[in-house]
Amino acid sequence: MVVTPGSGEIVGGDSLGVAVAYTSAETTLIDTTSHIQIAVSGVTDTTISVVTRLTVHPQPRVGFALTADTTCKTRIHCANHTEFADEYFWTFSETDTSTLAEPTYDFEEPGEYRISLRASRSGYHDTLDILLTIDEPSFPLGIDVPDMVLSGEPVILQANAPPGVSSFEWRLGDSILAPVAAPQVVFADTGTVELALQGAYEDGCSRTVFKELFVGPEMTTSVLTDDREVRIELFPNPASGHVTLSLTGRTAGRSIDLELYNAGGLLVWSKAAAVGPGRSEATIPVGALPGGVYWVRGSMRHGAAFIRRLLIR
Repeated sequence: MVVTPGSGEIVGGDSLGVAVAYTSAETTLIDTTSHIQIAVSGVTDTTISVVTRLTVHPQPRVGFALTADTTCKTRIHCANHTEFADEYFWTFSETDTSTLAEPTYDFEEPGEYRISLRASRSGYHDTLDILLTIDEPSFPLGIDVPDMVLSGEPVILQANAPPGVSSFEWRLGDSILAPVAAPQVVFADTGTVELALQGAYEDGCSRTVFKELFVGPEMTTSVLTDDREVRIELFPNPASGHVTLSLTGRTAGRSIDLELYNAGGLLVWSKAAAVGPGRSEATIPVGALPGGVYWVRGSMRHGAAFIRRLLIR
């Protein structure tokens, strides 16, 4: 038997059959002509031509890429770049698989994972594995509020959160504030308070952050220590180079933490100073600071605290 396979390659055959291999980069139709010689007893040998049409499919060539959205978990989007396939089998873990062309998958825990795609068509297949490292997920969340505020004055608490955070819960001690991104509050008491802010996405992913701030009186000229008055003086005020803080009274053996805040309530300078009996002084350098309104806060180790307004030229 003689076979003319056109663009194919004869890979085997005998008097009963023939195997022909075709290679092509794309789906194509191929006409092959087989010349078959038949011997019939008593009849002259006859050659019959048989035309066979074959459809040749290229083998799958697999390819894919991964993109991630990260909040409290990592969501992977699979972009399928496979050619010449019509069936897909994705493997994300020992138990999680998908047959979608372009699935998404959520990784709840950090670690190393092997993502596998097996693409198939007409009994042929191709496989690609990608090793993926998932880091500890998080999303930025912060509280934008001055480190120091004054009692009796309105203060806006601002949540710094990425797009997609849909709910907010503010807590001030045991109190729950308005569930908005920027509630306005008035602090009636003085002292150090702790704010808590929880932000959450619609899918339930959430994070909580904390911030301490000091609530001071509008201005004080003296504090009580051991039931005795300590007088506070701040001079010169206004100032341009340096400022002297004077404490007069029973302060022997005490120490004081001094802090300087700008008008926005941000800490710009701090120092721990020792104070002696009678009268004690501490110097606050302000020459390098821009002009404006500042607040000097002093807190003694036994709990007494004061705040004074300072104008820098």
